[in-house]
Amino acid sequence: MTTVVIGVPMNPHKQERARRKCLEAMIEILVEDGVNKLVLESRGSALDLRDIRPVGSVKSRVRGISLTVCHAKGTDEPRLWVNL
Repeated sequence: MTTVVIGVPMNPHKQERARRKCLEAMIEILVEDGVNKLVLESRGSALDLRDIRPVGSVKSRVRGISLTVCHAKGTDEPRLWVNL
């Protein structure tokens, strides 16, 4: 099974909040489907840390979550990009 989350262009000042909300929604879906590992495309150390925060947010609302998040370079993991 593959889950794809697509964003739309938006105000640059609201992108991080939108990304966080999108990640939270995606994490809840993945956990319901029994996923225990999420690989995200790395955006650099500081932004990668921001990507991990939504996991904590979901864990505080939903019991029994054992989801780990890691990052990989897009060039190293072809499943992180889609060729349209």
